[in-house]
Amino acid sequence: MQRVYSDGMIRPLDTRDYPALLHLLNSADADHSLRTFAPDGRTVEALTLELGDDSPEHQSLAFVLEQDGQVLAFANLISEDDEHVIEGPVMAADAPLDGVAKLIKRVLAFAPQRHYEFIDAFVDEENQHAQQALRKAGMQAFRTTYLYEMLRAEDTPAHSYDPQLELTHIRQLAAGNPELPLFDIDDYRDLYRDTTDAWHDRLAWSDEELVAHFAREDVRLIVAHYQGELVGHIELEFLADDLNTDLNTDLSDADLHAENMNAGHVARANRTYHEVEIAYFGVLKSARKRGIGKTLLHAGIELAFATDTVETVVARAHDDERAACHTLEALGFHLRQSVVGFTWELR
Repeated sequence: MQRVYSDGMIRPLDTRDYPALLHLLNSADADHSLRTFAPDGRTVEALTLELGDDSPEHQSLAFVLEQDGQVLAFANLISEDDEHVIEGPVMAADAPLDGVAKLIKRVLAFAPQRHYEFIDAFVDEENQHAQQALRKAGMQAFRTTYLYEMLRAEDTPAHSYDPQLELTHIRQLAAGNPELPLFDIDDYRDLYRDTTDAWHDRLAWSDEELVAHFAREDVRLIVAHYQGELVGHIELEFLADDLNTDLNTDLSDADLHAENMNAGHVARANRTYHEVEIAYFGVLKSARKRGIGKTLLHAGIELAFATDTVETVVARAHDDERAACHTLEALGFHLRQSVVGFTWELR
């Protein structure tokens, strides 16, 4: 018989809670209906480093829902580069809905003190219980993201290239230097801005940051010209570790912005890459319905698997990008996960 809980007690996360939190995280890993954006640690030691008092991320605000000495749910408010996101609610399958909603509200209550204008949360589409709790706490769903993958062993459908379409693999952007006439930064900015209304982060990047980003050995850019006009691009990011392209990566481009000038990225040239993420791909509206997007994706897949150690290519599309979903599926990508984004606005 399933146990029935009252709303329970909400209190700050304590070090004694780490084993119980680890149990909740492992349960969520095994069951899609329990998955949310969550801490990365999967040992007590790792959680202590990630959430403890000595953590560099200790600006977080972590709370638990407890009933009869049992931790039933966890939520944490983290902030990085002006992105404010709830980790969780990570919750037991039988956690009381009202109690979890109060837990979320407890975390949201810090927004006015920290002058946040919004807070986001991300949960698996199958996690209806967490979605109900988020709605009950006053958060609203704003987007569903579909996460796709293709394995090396799978056959990519044959694709014929339009002879009027020219693809160029860019290894370096030129910052007004005539000795590097490879690809102009302003052309990239125009392409980035005009292929979709949803992208904006990189428009604030300096020339130096853009040059440093595309000089990284783990980043590749392919641009498309149709009848001589620049019409589209695809950007790949090579990953040394198995990519957890799920709720923990459905954030903005802001984390890259903070690292672009880090010379340590050059060392990635010596790493072994196992997975490739299609970070961006887009085609100008005026050039669509000509198969250009499909050709760019096909070229990106070929470039990714040209590295022998790469076993998986992953990509994502949102619910307002159904054409991109259809293109990915037509090329042989399989849906791995759907993530629902929620937001709460203070203003």
